[in-house]
Amino acid sequence: MDEARRALRPLERVVAFFCGLILVGLVIQVGLVVTGQGSFFGLGDVVCLDVNPWSSDTFNGGHVHLTGLAAGVTTSVQAVNLCQADPSTRERILYSIDENATWLFGVGLLFLLWRLLRHARREGVFVAAFARRVSALGLYVILGAAAVNVLGTWAEWELQKSLIPGGSHQASWDISFTPLLVGLSLITLGRLMAATVPMREELDATV
Repeated sequence: MDEARRALRPLERVVAFFCGLILVGLVIQVGLVVTGQGSFFGLGDVVCLDVNPWSSDTFNGGHVHLTGLAAGVTTSVQAVNLCQADPSTRERILYSIDENATWLFGVGLLFLLWRLLRHARREGVFVAAFARRVSALGLYVILGAAAVNVLGTWAEWELQKSLIPGGSHQASWDISFTPLLVGLSLITLGRLMAATVPMREELDATV
């Protein structure tokens, strides 16, 4: 039991380190908002959005002309930055969702890891409750990553329609199989641990 708890100490330190970074970052952000030099969850700053050139009539097909280029060199614009100096409340909310969805997902992941490690330190690793928490963490990774993708894409889409009412709009999906693989691995690990709990209990009883 003690060996299993010692094995979790490096992860505990990593989680504690990132939690400390988050707290320091929050304090800095709040200070910047108070002094008028930054934003916090979309508050206290302009609303900006990067869009592809097809969303604006400023560029013709995403191409621009620059002087002084060598023969055969072509130019293109990959993104156009749009900023609203006086955004509405709805635009601020959409901007906040687009900017902070991934960050909030990470905070939730750290919180669940912290609860998992705290439970392991108190009750041990080879118990049914710990196995359930590991599976729950995997489920959170899968559903949370999907929710972040959907919410972020929706917020960006709505913000495009608000900032470019007369232009084209296109959703930019960020598809990654990494959260799915990590989540399924954690769920599988949790089930395997749950299956070994009765055997562990029988072994402890015989010893």
